[in-house]
Amino acid sequence: MFSARKIALLAAVVAQAPAFANTEKSDKELQKAVIPYGLIQAYSNLADSQAAGTPEFQLANVRFGLRVSEGITRAQFETQILGNVGPEISATNGINGVSIRRADVGLSLPSNTTFSLGRTRLGGADAWGMDATITVDQFSWIDGVSVVQKLSLGGKNEMSVSLGVGNSMGFPGGRDSRVFGKTLKTDRGVIAGTKMNYDGVVAAAFFGMEKNQVQQEAASAQTVVNADGKPIDNTFVKTERKITARDVSHFEGSLGYNRDNWAFGGWYQSVVRSKLNVVTSVSKGKFDTAAATSDDAKFGVISSSIPKTTDVTVGLGFNGDSQLFGVGDLLQKGDLITYGFSTSKVSKRDDSIADSNEAKQDQTQVVIGAGYAAGGFQIELGHEYTMADDKVFTGKDGKPESKTSNRTYLVGIYSF
Repeated sequence: MFSARKIALLAAVVAQAPAFANTEKSDKELQKAVIPYGLIQAYSNLADSQAAGTPEFQLANVRFGLRVSEGITRAQFETQILGNVGPEISATNGINGVSIRRADVGLSLPSNTTFSLGRTRLGGADAWGMDATITVDQFSWIDGVSVVQKLSLGGKNEMSVSLGVGNSMGFPGGRDSRVFGKTLKTDRGVIAGTKMNYDGVVAAAFFGMEKNQVQQEAASAQTVVNADGKPIDNTFVKTERKITARDVSHFEGSLGYNRDNWAFGGWYQSVVRSKLNVVTSVSKGKFDTAAATSDDAKFGVISSSIPKTTDVTVGLGFNGDSQLFGVGDLLQKGDLITYGFSTSKVSKRDDSIADSNEAKQDQTQVVIGAGYAAGGFQIELGHEYTMADDKVFTGKDGKPESKTSNRTYLVGIYSF
């Protein structure tokens, strides 16, 4: 129902171990460079009011990537494995699901213009807070072609402008629409945005939209079996699955202030999904759609059609480290104590219901925490408190019976 918890690393701390390593080298070294990077993240729940549905230990995320450059040519690959992170993630990605976050080739021109082809990532809004913070979905990838132009604003200040066009855009909080029948292509999607860093002020704004994003794949055929359960050769029963689609638009933005030892800022996201329709025909790569009818119910389509929905996430967060007070080098040179807090609110509106208290599905989250960081390693002890308008949180019997949820967790992260 609501956005999954995102990996909101401490921005001020993780800046020392960026995902894309520094590639400012000599002309000879730049002839060919291969830079690996990655991340491992694991949780342990120390206390959880909904413990009946949550494992005590969660291998949340393993990510690995390679960045290769040779002259002006470049390529990048990044994959991700999601671990046993609970039913919300597994319903959309599968337990231990493997996904390709990025795989593209392109050119980096001397004019600071980068062209890419493949699964490209275009940036996205920033967030500040502890690890459990609900942030923007950061859907910022597109299957297609993109161009990014960097502009110098003097000194270390810069701004980037991005544009991507493709046949598939990330689907926030839901399934990926990029894989379906060879003859079926969702209408083109587009993502455009900009990021800026000027004297510590960091801002980002990205907008994406896609018409007729596929929700369900095409029909299939099922082999007929005999009384013994063995397939009968060349005998099939057509098992139709209705193809459904809806328009999706997504805006995310952030504004903050990021210094060497602390950062503060806010973020906003709006995801609008149009009324779900059934695809009636496909002509020249375009979908013709119609509202679902009662006959579609037998294929799993709600006869009254799924209505238009609007999801909004807004948040505010702060994080810092002990160097702000001149404290460091505790167990080894360069290590730090980290700390932070955040508050986020997630709202979902359903156009099929009047705007009443019953129609509002809001959750407000507060997270506080502290940790230890040394190089690319971080460990964090945090507490998450979430309050909802209705009794949506389960008790130990697994049934919804509370408007509030409390969780104390320990998370370990290593990035390189």
